[in-house]
Amino acid sequence: MKRALGDQKMETQLEEEEKRMEGRLVNWLSGEVGANSISLDKAGYVEASALASLRQSRRMGFSADMILTVGQKSKLLEVDENRIRRCQKEGKKSAIIKLLEFWFGVHNLRRDKFLGKLLREAADGMVSVDKILTFNKLKVLNSTKEELLSAMEAVPSLLKLSENRERVGRVKPIEEEPPPLGNPDQRTVYIETLSPETTHEKIAELVEKFGKVGYISMPRFKDGAIKGFAFVEFELESSAKACVEQRTLKSTHDGELIVISKLQWLAMKEELKSARKERKERGMHARQVQNFGYPIGTLVKVGGLSAAVKRQEIYDALQTITPVAFVDFKRSTPEVCFARFYTASSASKVEEALSGGRFQIGSRKVVARILTGQEESDQWKIIHKQTEEKEERKKKRGDGPATKEDELGTEEPARQELAGNKDERSETDLGESEARLNENVQGDSKGVKRPAEEDSAELKESKKKKKKKTT
Repeated sequence: MKRALGDQKMETQLEEEEKRMEGRLVNWLSGEVGANSISLDKAGYVEASALASLRQSRRMGFSADMILTVGQKSKLLEVDENRIRRCQKEGKKSAIIKLLEFWFGVHNLRRDKFLGKLLREAADGMVSVDKILTFNKLKVLNSTKEELLSAMEAVPSLLKLSENRERVGRVKPIEEEPPPLGNPDQRTVYIETLSPETTHEKIAELVEKFGKVGYISMPRFKDGAIKGFAFVEFELESSAKACVEQRTLKSTHDGELIVISKLQWLAMKEELKSARKERKERGMHARQVQNFGYPIGTLVKVGGLSAAVKRQEIYDALQTITPVAFVDFKRSTPEVCFARFYTASSASKVEEALSGGRFQIGSRKVVARILTGQEESDQWKIIHKQTEEKEERKKKRGDGPATKEDELGTEEPARQELAGNKDERSETDLGESEARLNENVQGDSKGVKRPAEEDSAELKESKKKKKKKTT
C-alpha cells in the first residue's frame, strides 16, 4: 500500500516537472526568452542539443534526451529525429497579422521605445520591412519577406507600403490619433500568480472574452524570466470592470489567477512603499543614535517626582517592576530623573506600568516615557561623559569604587568629583608633613645631634619652666 502511494507520488511529481519543462520549451521556441540564441531552420526546427546548451537550460538540468522525450509527449511541440519545433495551431499568415496589429497599434506605439521612435524620427513616418523581419516573433515563425509583405497588405486600414514595398508605416500617423479618453489605469487590470511559462498569447486568450485588448505588459527580470504578474489594458473601461468582477481567472496552464484593478494595485503599492520608508527611517534612526555600545531604547525619563524623594527610593521602586541598571538623579532637578534598563522590553514594561499616573514613588504618582531620537542621543552622551570621568578618577585614587553608591551606579557626578578632590588634597597634605618631619640635614657618623632632636630638648625645657610658674 505504502509503495503504491509512493509510486503514485513520484509519477505526479514527474508529470509536474515535464509540464514545467514543456512550458519553458514553448517559451524559448516562441521568442519569449532566449530566442536570440536559437537558430531555426526553414521548417522552424532547432536541434535539441542547441536548446540543452542554453544557459537557463543547463541551470535547470535539461538534457537533449529529456527535451526530446517531453517534445514527443507534448501537444504543443513536434519532434523530428533530434530536432524539435513548436506546433502551429493557426495559419502562419494570420499569426503574422496579429503581430502586426499589436506592434503598429496605438496602445503599443505610445509605449514602445524602439518601434515608436523609428516611426517618429523617420521623415516619411515609415520603417524598413527588413527591420521588422528581424523581430524575434517573426524569426520563430520562420517568416519570409514575401509572407510578411502579404500579411501587411492584408490590413490596408492599418498599414501602408511604399511604392517599392521596402518600407511600411501606419495609414494614420500616431500623432494624429486622438488622445486616450479618461485615465488608462481605469481600464487596466492587474493579474498575478503567473507561471514562468506564461506568454502574451495565453493571457490574451483568457481576457479577450471581456472585450477588445489594447495592450498587455509582462514585466521581466534581467535574465528574461517574467516576474509573475501582468497588466492588461482594455479598449473600454466596462471591459476592465467585467474582468475585475471575476476576481479570479482559471487557466489550464497557470491554474487560478488573481485579478484586481490597476488602481487598487497602485494603492497597495503606495501603502507598501510607505511601510518600507518607515522601516528605513527607523533603521536610519537606530544608526544615527550615539549609544556608545548600550542597547537603544533602554532609557526612560521619569517625571512628577517630589522634591523630598531620594535616589534610593526611586531605585527601589523601579526595581519592583524590572531590574534597574542605572539611575541618574540630580538635586538641581529633583522633579525628573533618568533610568536605564538592561533591555528595550524592560523599558517598555516600565513605561506601561507608569502610564496614566498609576504608579507612586514616595508621596507622588509619577509618569514615564522612553527617550527616542536626538533626546536619547544627547542623554547617552551625558552618560558616556560621566562614565569616562568616573573611570579617570578611579585610576588616580586606585581601583575599586569609593562608595557603595558607586557600585549601584547612582552617585551624582558632582559629589564624585568633590570626593576625588578631597582625597587628592589629603594626599598632598600628608606628603608635605612627611617631608618636613623627614627633612635631611647634614650629620656625621659620630652621632651629632640632629635639628629635630635639638628642638625636642628645647621643648622639654620650656615645658618644665611653665610647670614651675604654675606651681
